[in-house]
Order: sequence, then C-alpha cells, then structure tokens
Amino acid sequence: MSTVQSAVPPGDSPAVCQYCDEPFPTENRLTLHKGLNHWSDLTEAERTAFHDARANERDALNSFRLRALACIVAVYFVFLFLYAIYAI
Repeated sequence: MSTVQSAVPPGDSPAVCQYCDEPFPTENRLTLHKGLNHWSDLTEAERTAFHDARANERDALNSFRLRALACIVAVYFVFLFLYAIYAI
C-alpha cells in the first residue's frame, strides 16, 4: 500500500503515529490514519474514536457537497436570468 506523506506546518508540534512514526497536523487526522492503516493494532477506545472521526468527516463532506451544489445551482440561475434579460 502506498502512503502519501503528510505535511506539518513549520513550528507546529505534529501528532505522530506510534505504529509507523508518520507525523500528522492534527489528532483527528492521526485517528483516521490509525483506523485505516493500523486497524488490527487498535484498542476498542481507539476504534470508537476512529468511527466518530469518520462520521464527522462524512458529515463535513456531505455538507460541503450540498453547499457546492447550491452554489452551482445559484450560478446557473444567475446566468439564466441574465440571458433572459439581455438576450432580447
């Protein structure tokens, strides 16, 4: 499995995975990494934290998708109205 290197901003103290020593900018990203790459090594509490982080990530992504769709629809109707006004 190929891994993507994480970038941690300079001056920040990264959260480091205890299994593979890879740094992550936030604890949430570390929790998601451990759940995806080290599932068999996790405790029950860590697995629960992963499920919670994954649910939060899914909710944030769904919210982004809805906002993006709303923006696309708004832009479409703006152009439609502009066309209707100036195409006469």
